[in-house]
Amino acid sequence: MKQKGKAFTAALRILLPGLLFVLLNLWLLYNLGELKEYEGLLSLSYSPGAVTETAFTQWRENEGGNSAGEAAAWKDCGKGTVLSETTGRKQKVSCYKVKGQPGAIFGRALIRGRYFTEGEAGVCLIGRDTAWQLFGSDHAEGLKIMLEGETGTETFQVAGILEGDIPLMILPAERDACYDAVTVRKKETGRSSNLMASGIEAVVGAADGQRIDGKLYVVTACLLYGLTNALILLLFARRAGRACQNTCLTGIFPQRISLWYTTGFARVGKRLICLICITGAVLAVLLGARLADPGCDYLPAYWSDFEFFGSLFKEKAAQIQSLAAHQEFSVWQSLFQVWQRTICGEFLLLIAGVFTGKI
Repeated sequence: MKQKGKAFTAALRILLPGLLFVLLNLWLLYNLGELKEYEGLLSLSYSPGAVTETAFTQWRENEGGNSAGEAAAWKDCGKGTVLSETTGRKQKVSCYKVKGQPGAIFGRALIRGRYFTEGEAGVCLIGRDTAWQLFGSDHAEGLKIMLEGETGTETFQVAGILEGDIPLMILPAERDACYDAVTVRKKETGRSSNLMASGIEAVVGAADGQRIDGKLYVVTACLLYGLTNALILLLFARRAGRACQNTCLTGIFPQRISLWYTTGFARVGKRLICLICITGAVLAVLLGARLADPGCDYLPAYWSDFEFFGSLFKEKAAQIQSLAAHQEFSVWQSLFQVWQRTICGEFLLLIAGVFTGKI
C-alpha cells in the first residue's frame, strides 16, 4: 500500500503540472485571439491641427485606398456637457470630431446602432457610460441629446453606442477642418506598419506624438508565448525523465516485472518523453513565430547591423510606455489590458514551469 501511495503521488506530480499547462495554454490562446483583433490598427498623432483635410483626402485617394481597409482623421475638441431633455440628466464628456470611417478607430467596439457615414450631420456616437448616465440604459440609439458648447447648444441624434467606461461623444467633422491624428485599419494585417506610416507621413507630414501599432503587441505576446511554452516543455522533459527512473513506482508490480521496468522501460520511457517534449518545444517556437508573423519591421536589412535590435527595443519600449501613460479611447484601454493580461499569464506559466521542474 505504501508503494502504491508513492506511485500515485509520483503520477500526480506529472499529471497536475500537465493539466495546469494545458489550461493556462487554452486561456492564453483565447487572449491571443482577442489581441489579434487589434493587429491591423495603426494610429499616428500630430500636434493639434497639423493634419489638414486636403492632405488626409489626398493620402486616402492615393495610397490609402490600396493599403487601408478603413481610415479616419480625428481631433480632440475638449470637454463639453451633454444632456437629455426627456430625463433631465446631464454629463460632462470628452468630445471628438472624426472625418472618414469611425470604425478605423473603434473597430468592433460598437455595441448598439451604427457608425455614422462620411458627410452625415446631426448625428453622434456616445459611450456606454454616457448612455447609462443620460438614459439609464445603453439602448439609446435614435434618441436625441444636446451638447452645450461655447457657441451654444446643438442637438444630435444618437447613431450608435460604443463600449467602454470613458465619457465621450464622437461627432462628424465639418468641412475644411484640421485634425490631430490619423488612424487606420490595414487591409492586410501582415503589411509593414513602418511602410504604411511612412506613406502617411510623406503626404500628411511627420508624426510628432504618440504612435499606436497593434502589430507590436501581437508580435511581443506571440513570440513570448512560443518561447515560454518551449522552455516549459524542456523543463517537463527533465522532470518526467527523472520520474521514469523513480524505482518507487515499481513496488506495485511483481519483482520480475519490476526488474524489467527499472532496467529497460525506464530508459525507453525517458527517451520517448524527452523526444516528445523536445519536438513540442520546437513546434511551440514555430507556432509563436507563425502567430506573430513579425515581417520586415522586426528584421534588419542585413545581419551585420548589430545595432538594429537595440534601437528597435528602445523604440518599441517607448511606444508601450506612451500607451500605458495615455489612452485616448476605450479601445486603446482594451488593447493594453488584453496585452498586459496575456504577458502576465505567460510569465505565470513560466514561473509555474520553473517551480515544477525543481520539484
